[in-house]
Parts: sequence; structure tokens; C-alpha cells
Amino acid sequence: MKILKFKPGCILVDDTIDKKSLADFSSKINSNHRTKDIPITLLKSCYKKEINVPGLSDFLLKDGITGESLSKAIINVIKSRKTQRYLYIKYKKNKRKLTNSIRLSKTQAKGI
Repeated sequence: MKILKFKPGCILVDDTIDKKSLADFSSKINSNHRTKDIPITLLKSCYKKEINVPGLSDFLLKDGITGESLSKAIINVIKSRKTQRYLYIKYKKNKRKLTNSIRLSKTQAKGI
């Protein structure tokens, strides 16, 4: 509910959360039509600790992170998500146009 209220541009999640909770959270965010475009970035304490959770956009290492590097990473992940969304919409629109033109050509071929 707080995510819907505040409409964040990005969600930062710490890796101290257990894997199941992280997967449930990611699934819940990505399944809601009003929150699915919000990128989720994982803050990792160790590079070697592997976390494979679908729906995560990016990860950042906590070691040596500065305010500037965090800001740049968040801006990059937001831009990336917007680009992905734009390309997906264009793909769907063009796919629909192609399908309609194929149907039209089949209909015209049957009429000849």
C-alpha cells in the first residue's frame, strides 16, 4: 500500500532479507499492474553471495558505495526500465499491426 501511495521511481532492497521473502516481494511488485514498472535494486553485502530472484532489475555492492554512485545507479536503472517498457509497447503495437495486415492479405487472397 505504501508503494502505491508514494509511487517511488525505484525500490532498494537489502540482501539481509531471506531469499523467500525477497522472491515473494518481487513477485508481488511485478504482478501488480500499477507497480510492475518500478525497478527493484538489490543492495548486496558480498559479491560471492549469489541471489537468483526473478524480477530484480539490478544489484549494487554496499562496499564503497557513495551517494553519487548510488544516485547514478538508481537513475540508470530507472532509465533502463523506461526504455524496456517503451520497447515492449512498440513491439506489441507493431506485432498487432503485422498480424492485422496478414489477416487482411489472407482475406483478400480468399476473395480473389
